[in-house]
Amino acid sequence: MSNNFSEQEEMKTTFVENEVNKTAITDNESTAKSEELDDNVLEHQDDEDHHEADEQHSDNIFKHYEEDSPEELYKKAVKLIKNELVTEIKEHIEAIKRHILFHLDEERREKLQAFVEDGGNEIDFSYEQPLRQKFKEIYSEFRQKLNEYYKKRKEELESNLYQKKLILEELKTLSMNADITEETFERVRTLQDNWKKIGPIPYSESEHIYRLYHFYLDKFYDNLKLNKEFRDLHFKKNQEKKEEIIQKAKELLESDFEKISDLTKAIKLLEKEWREVGPVPKENREELWKTFNEILDQVREKKSELSELIKKEREEKIQQKKEILRELETIDLNEIKTHDQWQELINKIPSYTERFKKIGRVLHPENDTIWQQFNSTIRNIIRAKNAFYKAIKQVQGTNLEKKRELVRLAAENVERTDWDEAVNFFKKIQSEWKKIGPVPKKYSESVWTEFRETCNKFFDRYHEYLKEKDKELFDNLEKKKLFFEELKNIAESSISPDYLTQQIEHWKSLGKVPPGNQEIEREFHKLIDSYFEKLDLNKNEIYLIRFELKMNNLWEQGDKVAVYNERQRLVRMYDEVRKELNLLENNINLFTSKSGGNPFVKEVEKNIQRHKENLELIVKKLEVLNKFSFEDLKVDKTRDSKPRKKDKKDRKKR
Repeated sequence: MSNNFSEQEEMKTTFVENEVNKTAITDNESTAKSEELDDNVLEHQDDEDHHEADEQHSDNIFKHYEEDSPEELYKKAVKLIKNELVTEIKEHIEAIKRHILFHLDEERREKLQAFVEDGGNEIDFSYEQPLRQKFKEIYSEFRQKLNEYYKKRKEELESNLYQKKLILEELKTLSMNADITEETFERVRTLQDNWKKIGPIPYSESEHIYRLYHFYLDKFYDNLKLNKEFRDLHFKKNQEKKEEIIQKAKELLESDFEKISDLTKAIKLLEKEWREVGPVPKENREELWKTFNEILDQVREKKSELSELIKKEREEKIQQKKEILRELETIDLNEIKTHDQWQELINKIPSYTERFKKIGRVLHPENDTIWQQFNSTIRNIIRAKNAFYKAIKQVQGTNLEKKRELVRLAAENVERTDWDEAVNFFKKIQSEWKKIGPVPKKYSESVWTEFRETCNKFFDRYHEYLKEKDKELFDNLEKKKLFFEELKNIAESSISPDYLTQQIEHWKSLGKVPPGNQEIEREFHKLIDSYFEKLDLNKNEIYLIRFELKMNNLWEQGDKVAVYNERQRLVRMYDEVRKELNLLENNINLFTSKSGGNPFVKEVEKNIQRHKENLELIVKKLEVLNKFSFEDLKVDKTRDSKPRKKDKKDRKKR
C-alpha cells in the first residue's frame, strides 16, 4: 500500500512539473497558489534593474549641470568615472553628456555661421574640438565599466538560479516524503530562509522557478496532515504575517507621497513580502488575498491620481515656455532697421532667458524641442543683428568678389566642346549671377560687360555647332522618307523574316533624325509590324522578332539602361517561374494516383505546361538581350542573366 502511494505521488509530481512549464497551476482547493504565482513576475522588474525612473531626481540632476562650462563638465565627468561606482553615476554622466554635446554643437554652429558670413563655403568648413574627442574617450571608459557591471550582474543571476535549483531539488525530495518529522519541518524552514537570501534570477526563468517552488511547498504542507500540530502552527504564523502586511498596505493608503517612484517602490515591497510568506489556513486564504488585493487597488488608484497631478503641472510649465517662445517668435526682425531699435531689442533678451530658465527643465516630450527652438530663435536674433551691422560694409564687396569669380570661370570654359555639359555650366553661372546682389557702382558696368561678352562668345560657338549638326540630321530624315516610300510599295512575295531584318538594319544605318521628327520612326516600325503579321509564323516567333526589334530600337536611341533593366526583370521572372514550377511538380508528386479523372491533377498539369512554355520564352528573350554589351553602363550588374547550370539540367529533366 505504501509503495503504491509513493508511485502515485511520484506520477502526480511529474505531471504537475510538466504542466507548470506550460501554464499556471490550477488547484481547486484554494486561490492561494494563484495569488502568489501570478504576482511573482513583478519582483523581477526590480531584480532585472527595471526600476521605475525617479523622474524628479533625474530632473534635479539635469539642472545641477546647467550653469557649468564644457571644460567644467568634462572635469566632473572624469572625477565621477574615476572615483564612483558606475551604477551610481549613470544619470549624472548622461546628464553631463547632453549638456556638453549641446555646448559643443552650439559652438560649432556659431563658428560655421561666422565662416559662412565671412564668405566661406559651408562644404569647406572645418573646426577641431579637442574637448569632444577627450569626452568621447572618457565616456567610452564609462560605457566599458557599465558593460562589465552588467556582465557581472548576469553571472550573479545565473549563480542565484543554480542555487535555487539546488533548493528545489531538495524541496522536491522532502515534499514527497510522507513521513514528516520535526527535523524535516525545520529543514524546510531553513530552505525557505535560504531561498529568501538568494538574490534575483534571470527574468526568463523566474516564473517557472517560482511556480515549482510554491508547488513543492504546498505539497509539503499538504503532507503535514500526518502532523497537524506543526502544520496548523505554521499556517497560523503565516496568517499573522499576512495580516501584518495587510496593515502595512492600509498605512500606505493613508501616507502622502511627493514622488511616484517612492509609492511604486512601496507597492512592490509589499507584493514581494506577501509572496515570500507561506500558505495560510485554507478557510482564510481567499479572504486574505481578496482584502490585500482590494487595498492595493486603492493604493494604485492613489498613484494614478498623483501621476495625473504631476502630468498637469508639467503641462502648465510647458505652456509657459511656449508662451515665452511665441513672444520671441512674433518679433518682426525685418521691421528693425535702426541702431536704436536693435539696442532696445538686445537689452530685452536677458529677461526672456531668465524667465525661461526660471521654469526649469520639464520631463515632457516637448521640452527639448522647445528648448532648441528657444535657443534657435535667440541665435537668429543675434545673427540678424550682426548681419545688420556688417551688411553695409561687406555685402557689396562680397558680391563683387562673387561676380569676378564667375567672370573667371566663364573665361576658363569659353572654349569647351563637350556641348551638353558646357551649356548647362554656362546656364548655371548665369543663374548664379542673377542671384548675386548689387556691387559697388563704379565696378557694376565693367564687370557685367566682361561677363556678358564672354558668355556671348561661347553661345555664338554653340549656335554654329547646332547649325552643322542639324544639317546632318535633316539629311538623314530625307533619306529615311525616301526609303520608307520604297518599302511601302514592295511586293508581298518579297517579304520574309530575313528580308525584313535586312531592311531594319539598313534603316538604322541611315542615322538619327532631328528632335521633333520621331513620327517617321514610329511609322516605320508600324509598317514592319504589319509585314510580320502577313508571314506564316506562330505567335511566339512573331513576338520574339518584335521584342528584338523593340530592344534594338531602344539601344540605338541611346536608352541602354532600359534594355539592361528589361534583362534584369526577365532574370527575376525566370527565378520566380522556375520556383513556381518546382512547387507545382512537387505538389503533383504527392498524389499516389494521377488518374485523368482527377480534375485537380488535370489543372495542375495544365499549369505545369504553361510554366514550362513561359520559361522557354523567357530564355529565348534573354538570349536576345545577352547580345548587347552592358560593360559601360553605370548600373548594378551583380546578377547574372544566364540561368545557372543546375537550372538547365532541371529543364532537361522536365
